[in-house]
Amino acid sequence: MAKLVQTTLLKPDVFQSIISEIKTELISELKTSLKSAITEAIQDAIKPLNDIINQQQLKITSLETENTPLKQHVDKALSDASERYEKFRNLGNAIFTSMAENKGLKEEVATLNADIEELEQYGRRTSLRFHNVPLSKEDLQKTDNIIVDIANLKLGISPPLCVNDINRSHIIGKIEGGKAQLICRFRNWKIKNSIYMSKKKLKNNSAQIFITEDLTRDRQELIKRLNQLKKKQKDSLVLDL
Repeated sequence: MAKLVQTTLLKPDVFQSIISEIKTELISELKTSLKSAITEAIQDAIKPLNDIINQQQLKITSLETENTPLKQHVDKALSDASERYEKFRNLGNAIFTSMAENKGLKEEVATLNADIEELEQYGRRTSLRFHNVPLSKEDLQKTDNIIVDIANLKLGISPPLCVNDINRSHIIGKIEGGKAQLICRFRNWKIKNSIYMSKKKLKNNSAQIFITEDLTRDRQELIKRLNQLKKKQKDSLVLDL
């Protein structure tokens, strides 16, 4: 029997089949062993990395826990800052709106003042002021006659001026050095203009009487500034020469 088994095993085809089976089994076992070894080696290699990752994750979790109050504080601060910014922005808008309204009101007031000043000046269109007029206290009730004399005797108005051409006249301020300023409202603009156009005839008169328009305070101030500027420019030209 043993010889029969040996003879059978030694047959080429049987032997080759057995060798093939053994080879297949060995390769399978080798693959399994290699796979297990490789898997174990990889796990051993990445274990430190996993440990590091786990440690970092624990630190992150710990930091997140520790920073939660800080984050809440920061969030609240940001919310408060945003709320304050919104309040300041609204306040700024309100200020700009108020400034625009005030500017409009100022412009409106300036326009109204200009209109009032224009109306006031229009009401003075028939009036003139006579400066440096010789006057005494006894003459205060005779200002109409004094102006008539100036118009007729010094200016030579034609047709001659009469008291009826004057609506009203009176002194402005006080008598100083025997002289005073008189204001006179004439019956119409034509009479007033004829006298004003003749004012140059008063040049170099002994009493130094001169005539000006009856201007509002604003226009008087403007004329004063213009005269000062003209004088300054004249003085500057003289110095340059």
